[in-house]
Amino acid sequence: MLKNDRLNKILQDLNKHGSITVQNLSKNFNVTPETIRRDLETLENENKLKRVYGGAILIDENIPEFDLITRKTINIEKKINLATITTDFVKEGSMIALDDSTTNVEISKSLIKQFNNISCITNSLSIAQILATNPSIKILLASGRLNNKDLFTYGLSAINFIKMYHPDIFFMSASGINLKHGIMDYGFDQYDIKTTMKQVSSKTFCVADSTKFGNTATIRVCNFNEVDGIITDQNLDSQIKENFSELGINLFYPENN
Repeated sequence: MLKNDRLNKILQDLNKHGSITVQNLSKNFNVTPETIRRDLETLENENKLKRVYGGAILIDENIPEFDLITRKTINIEKKINLATITTDFVKEGSMIALDDSTTNVEISKSLIKQFNNISCITNSLSIAQILATNPSIKILLASGRLNNKDLFTYGLSAINFIKMYHPDIFFMSASGINLKHGIMDYGFDQYDIKTTMKQVSSKTFCVADSTKFGNTATIRVCNFNEVDGIITDQNLDSQIKENFSELGINLFYPENN
């Protein structure tokens, strides 16, 4: 294998697993550890990874924040796949909290098909509009200042409104799930909403499709031990599953057919 081909394959493995070791790469490519170390040095000089003892890791770089219209089209199949398992955590009579996100939009579409006696507290106009198509679902829309661009409410009024209730489950969205930094997202306005919903709810599950794993964002929302588990889609890499399992972090995802 030519050096450039090997370098590209090293980057592919790194992006897939989040970390790589000299030992494994040496074995996989049938080259000496010294060759791999030189390869990693080359890639580090190109600012494509960070060398650590025995291997290399991804360079932390926040993913870009997209607007609502763009987010609605990104990884839509994975979000639908994720939503299929989320409803397994809900039962009739429950009160659910949903923060503003396109993932929770897909979850709300599943909820209206399967339940008639639930209550839902949200700060998202888009989610409230979807839930309203089922007249049997009670909707509690947090008052407050409206974000005209992404159509969610925020501020002290919204926070005080949320504090009046005690949801059974909060499905909390995220832009990044990072073993080093925890659960991450964008925007202080959304941070306040998420932390309040988490504080008042009996249980909190982070909902994030498999592409969010390994990502970082500008704000750390909480540590993994502050949630009851992470719900994701069936495409999560097996190595990532193993890494989270070793740390005792509960992962929930649909089984492959």
